Amino acid sequence: MLPSKLLVSIICILAILGFVAISSTKEYTAGVIVAACTDAKQYLIDHAFDGVGESLEARSVIVYDFTHKNMLYGKNESEVLPLASLTKLMTVRVALEQESKPYYTIKDEDLLPLGDIGMQIGQQYTQQDLAVASLVASSNDAAVALSHSASLENVSFISLMNTRAKRLGLSSLSFEGVTGLDTAQTTPTAVGNAKDILKLLYTNYTDYPALHAHTKLKTAEIAPANGPILTLENTNDALSAYPLLLAGKTGYTLSAGGNLAIVWKTKTGSHMGVAVLGSSQDDRFTDAEKLYRQANTFIESFETLTASCAL
Repeated sequence: MLPSKLLVSIICILAILGFVAISSTKEYTAGVIVAACTDAKQYLIDHAFDGVGESLEARSVIVYDFTHKNMLYGKNESEVLPLASLTKLMTVRVALEQESKPYYTIKDEDLLPLGDIGMQIGQQYTQQDLAVASLVASSNDAAVALSHSASLENVSFISLMNTRAKRLGLSSLSFEGVTGLDTAQTTPTAVGNAKDILKLLYTNYTDYPALHAHTKLKTAEIAPANGPILTLENTNDALSAYPLLLAGKTGYTLSAGGNLAIVWKTKTGSHMGVAVLGSSQDDRFTDAEKLYRQANTFIESFETLTASCAL
């Protein structure tokens, strides 16, 4: 719920608006209502998350209202931190933007010690299937194979990832690998801030909504052209907490801790997002759930206020 003092303030503001509307001249009323509504909306934005930050495990978070273009809450949202498997959001995007053959054949160099989902050397997968596995199961094997599936000449895939980040205006993002796995156990291979990684997730969702729809499912299936169907378990253990989820991606390494980015649609149709960096493996889900609930409560109050101001 919104802080009680904030609820009282909003109720008082609505009451004042009603009083002004019935007691003033038309010209005076319009000016007062516009000013009061502007101040009330900003007050609501500024205070909707009061008291939430102290209960979060995460080192950095952001809550953003994409529909109304408002940052609703931030905690160290510009701090550059390890991304872990949130890296795969850029891996998938860059791969899908390149030309490729209808099927990619899995090779020995695609299969890593970490990330096994059952793919075998010689099996043939579409880019779409490799992208689904990278996002839903956070498969490192699929991400490496996806990077190898792109038809590139005289440029490295990782170079393209960094170039794409700059062109999207995501200046904090920097990549040295396609999976987000640490080297030497604790050295990150990708870094960025919460603001930019959430913007990347939302941009990917808007450009590839059907692909990211898989990330709201508990399981997904991919099928090689020459092998059995693979069932993928979603790495987002808290799907039931976000019933209106549009897209999500998890991440965890020793250097990063627990990371999570989600985008959802509210009951009224607004698009909202949360990114959590530097939490724990379990608390990333509870951190995001707290912010998700608070954001939904906020948007209901904000849109009620907006409707009242329009009367």
